[in-house]
Parts: sequence; structure tokens; C-alpha cells
Amino acid sequence: IQVCSALLCLVRGKQMHTIATVLGFERNATVWNCVIDMYGKCGNMESSRRVFDTTICRDQVSWNTIISSYVHFGLCEAALEMIVQMQESGFTIDRFTLGSGVAACAHLGDIVSGRAFHGYLIRRALDTDVIRGSALVDMYGKCGYMELARLVFERMDERNYVSWDALLSGFVENGLVEAALDIFRQMESANIKPNQHTFANLLRICGDRRYKECGRQIHGHALKVINQMNVVLETELIDMYTKCGCTEVSRILFLRMNERNLISWNTLLSGYVRDGQPLATINIYRQMELACIRPDHYTLAGLLNLCRFHGLLHYGRQIHGRLIKTGSEMNVVLQ
Repeated sequence: IQVCSALLCLVRGKQMHTIATVLGFERNATVWNCVIDMYGKCGNMESSRRVFDTTICRDQVSWNTIISSYVHFGLCEAALEMIVQMQESGFTIDRFTLGSGVAACAHLGDIVSGRAFHGYLIRRALDTDVIRGSALVDMYGKCGYMELARLVFERMDERNYVSWDALLSGFVENGLVEAALDIFRQMESANIKPNQHTFANLLRICGDRRYKECGRQIHGHALKVINQMNVVLETELIDMYTKCGCTEVSRILFLRMNERNLISWNTLLSGYVRDGQPLATINIYRQMELACIRPDHYTLAGLLNLCRFHGLLHYGRQIHGRLIKTGSEMNVVLQ
């Protein structure tokens, strides 16, 4: 069952569940907890919850497993409700429950519940632990409380890459450019090697604030540290340069990409729209079609903006006709 969980093999997992039932393992908590976990990891939360509800030998691990599964799939309100039910059923909150609870609060931006979980961690002397501490930094950052995030970070017994990245991401998400760059410099001083996610975060904030020179420096640093950039980082580079008015640099980077996805194409197309280049934008769209990249509503919204800014009524009508054919006319973004 655990192998099925690791491989995300739902079909085989169901077969193992049936065999476990036939062999009479309903009262074996270890086996049944693995079944709950398998369904959760394979994305079948309905079955995971059904097994949990019908488990005869439900224990602490059973509750933590179902709560963790809810958090993993973004069903964070349900996760918090399960934590309440867990306590009402006579089970105590442990460090695993607290980790899931903090993650759920981070996802929901629920600072009230998040601080309550923080209090639990302090009372159990777990708030300075690297795993739980990093989760708290992430939660406070996502809730917009960067002073508290920094305070938790500074109180931690030890810090790893996840801790540093959580703090840096919080500053980026809250638009605190100088603080984010300062954390990046401190990471390097602490011999914490930045990865692609770190550089993508920094490039995003440089693009949003039009910090071209800073973005170039980060680009140069990334080239020294990373052997092969992934599509996410390369797309952030394209976005940063287009937002800073360097559309030609973006085009060159785009052409050099080993892998391109819809977001990469949309980013370059939006850059040309922003730069006021109608012919180049239309050409990018045609290249998308030739590459068999199906445009989404963001692609078409960019093209409609182009038509609006440059008075391209005839082309705008063509796009409108395409929307009608594909049934996308009522999309809120396109409307």
C-alpha cells in the first residue's frame, strides 16, 4: 500500500485495499492508516474520508493522516475543522497536527488560528525547531506579518534552506524589495546556496518594481550558480526583462529555451503588448499556433488589449469570433 502511495498508483492501491479487507485487516490500525494515506496522496479524498469514517481502530495517526491529506490538496478549512473534531474525540494535538494546522493557516491567510497554533508550539517548546519554525515563518509571511516572521526566524535553533527561503518569499510576496535583497545577501554570507526558486522569487520582485539593474545582477548570479535553468526560472527572466522594457532581450532568452510552456508564450506575448508592438505580438500568436500551443483566456485577453490600444477592430472581431466558437465568450477575464 505504501508503494502505491509513493507511485501515486490509485488502481493498484484499490486492489491492495480490497485484499486487506478480504484478509481481515479492518482492525489493524497501521494497515488502515496506510489506506487512508494512499487515497489522499492519489487525490481521491472522498475515498480517503470514507475509509477514515469507517475505521474501527482509529488512532492519533489516523487523524493526522486525514488532516495532512486535506492540507496537501488545499482543503484547508476542512483540515482545521478536522483538528477541532480530533480534540472533541479525545485526541491531543501533537507536533504533526500542529505542522498541518500551521500550513492550513498559511494557505488561508488565517492569522488568528495561526497564532493559536503558534501558542501551542511555544508551550511544547517546538517553535524553535527547524521544521515547525520554518512553517511558522511561512505562515506569518503569507498572512502579511513580516515582523513576526522575522522574529520566529531569529529565534530558531538552526536554519536550513527552507527557513531562509520562507523568509525571503514572505518579503517578496509583501513587496518589501530591499528586505528581500538583504535576506538574499545574508543567505550567501551564511553559505546557503540559492536555488532556482530563490532566483525566481527575486526576479519576480525586480520585474514588478522595474528594477532592471538589480534584475540583471540576479540574472548574472543565477548563471554562475545554476547549471541548467528550469522553465519556471527562464520564464521569470523573460517576464522581468519585458517589464523593464528590454523586450529584445526577452525574445533572445525565449528562443534559447530548451523547453517552453503556455506560460512562457503568454509572458513573451504580454511583453510585446506592453511594449506596444502589434505586428510582433500577432507574429508570436501565430508561432504559438504553429507550435500547437493552445491559447488560453490570458493569451486572448492580451490580444484583445492589443486591439483596444491600437484600434485593430478587424483583428479584434476575429478573436471575438474564436471566443464564440470555443465557448469562452463568457469568461470573466475576457469580458
